[in-house]
Amino acid sequence: MSKAIGALIIPLIYMVVVLVLGHGKWTKSLRLNIDDFYKVSAGAAFPLVFLGLAGGYHSSFAIPGSMGFVYSHGIGWIANGLWTLFVAGGVMMWLAPRINYLARKNNYLTPGDLVAEYFDNSDGVRIATAIATISFSVGYMFTNVIGPAILISTLTNNLVTYDVACFVIILVVASYVWRAGIRGTMWTTVLQACWMFVVVYVAAAYCTTLVGGIKPMMAAMKEHYIEYLTIPGPKGFLTNVTWFSWAAIAIGLGGALKPVTWSFFYSARKPKEAMKIGYTIPFYLAGIYIPVVFIGFAALLIVPGLTGVSADNSFPKLLYDYAPAWFGGLIIAGAMGAGMSTLDAETNISSCIFISDIYKRYIAPGKDERHYLIAGRWSIVVLAIITYIFTHYRFSIVAIIATLVNAIVALYAPTVILILSKGKLLKSIKITAAGYICGMITGGALLIYLNFISKVSNPLGWHYSAWVLATNVIVMLLVSQFTKGPSVESKQKFEKSIDELYIKSAPEEVSL
Repeated sequence: MSKAIGALIIPLIYMVVVLVLGHGKWTKSLRLNIDDFYKVSAGAAFPLVFLGLAGGYHSSFAIPGSMGFVYSHGIGWIANGLWTLFVAGGVMMWLAPRINYLARKNNYLTPGDLVAEYFDNSDGVRIATAIATISFSVGYMFTNVIGPAILISTLTNNLVTYDVACFVIILVVASYVWRAGIRGTMWTTVLQACWMFVVVYVAAAYCTTLVGGIKPMMAAMKEHYIEYLTIPGPKGFLTNVTWFSWAAIAIGLGGALKPVTWSFFYSARKPKEAMKIGYTIPFYLAGIYIPVVFIGFAALLIVPGLTGVSADNSFPKLLYDYAPAWFGGLIIAGAMGAGMSTLDAETNISSCIFISDIYKRYIAPGKDERHYLIAGRWSIVVLAIITYIFTHYRFSIVAIIATLVNAIVALYAPTVILILSKGKLLKSIKITAAGYICGMITGGALLIYLNFISKVSNPLGWHYSAWVLATNVIVMLLVSQFTKGPSVESKQKFEKSIDELYIKSAPEEVSL
């Protein structure tokens, strides 16, 4: 009992600090409207954008999901780090300044604003994009409660139950997002992004000491678990084609354009700062994947035999059995930083998409800004309730759930790339609103089929996210050949804006 209570001291202090940051006067906006509630209209300072996106990107996918994945599949987890650097970094460098410039020029608030306007403000395109992005966010939200809740319940020997831990985490996050929107998210994530990065390295250092150091640990792995040091790993999951199709498409491409990144692309002060995200943040993202391999291996050597969703419990079990209470509390706080920093950002963008793309346009049009702000805050409450309900359904280890929802985002990535392209080759490809919608529907249907119905989720060894993306693109291009495309005026508007980006200075710089 005393060890369980001791493990709660640091997390409780951490939670109080997060609440103070999220509710402080520095999070208050002078303008009471949804535009400034969901994004920083004037532009946020780069450190806030950088750390906000860093924390919003990483999640329970990193702590403890990644440890659970290494525990189950081995060294192949490093694939995520490589593709985060090359694919996600490249996509962000290329698209982020264009997205930022268009958003600041046309006052976009959601991904659907940009995509729908290209297709002459198509209602169908807007709704399809809203459904895809909200589906992603809700899926990602509950995974980011699961991770820290597992740690809390395990390290307190169920003194704080899993359900209670989920409830408290959701309540804390919902409170400051409800009050301050994107500003509450950014300021709390400054702490959380830094904290979880430090903690995961401290945890790796500690765990390796439990097995005598890195050299003895690797020798033991080579002797007892050699298959964990190779591709495709002990379960044959990480073949070369899966390694590429899974990490590059679902993690790299899908992750780079997931809804939460748009909030920060939109909130950067100018396009050059948005571009800076692309060549700086991948090093933060990839850097956190290195120590988790050592943690996963240490857990495998010390607490072997866990399978399925129990693999996510490997790191918590190791801490409970071998670490002092204060150290377990430190790790709990780190996991809370990983989960809460994504949960708040996804809650903010999900509420934004619902209010701006659906409620304001189709349910209650013509109301004043105060009405939409109140509705937005109530939607945050509803999202919190939905998230809590979903925490009771764990379909797989956290890292695999995160992959699933990233694959949803990859559905609109080809269209975004084509819309924002500049070269003649890409511009010559015809895409239409009907093609986009049909591609989203068929890709989404295949995603559901391969994950929840088919006995084979990765046909021919290619990860399902690659099949989903290929189906989406093929259907989109085929349907587009026989349907009406966007108006000449709309296409020219986007082309002119992208040309302007490289010949004009960005909008005036304003500090948060």
